[in-house]
Amino acid sequence: MKAIVTRQNPDGTYDEVGMNNRIVVGPFKRERTVFLRAFTWARGRSHRVETFAGDSILGSPNTVRYVKGTVAG
Repeated sequence: MKAIVTRQNPDGTYDEVGMNNRIVVGPFKRERTVFLRAFTWARGRSHRVETFAGDSILGSPNTVRYVKGTVAG
């Protein structure tokens, strides 16, 4: 499983393809590991996690989850 993690901008939007506010994490076997790594990278800020089955991030994600952060900004 791989995921694309995007930190939320101060204005509440999320960057799309080609921006600097995104990272690919994985491959991992467990979804919990993906979310722990995503939360660490986002430094506790709100973020979006798009998960993909297997080792490819091409096509539509299997799930998209919005995680509310514990740190403002």
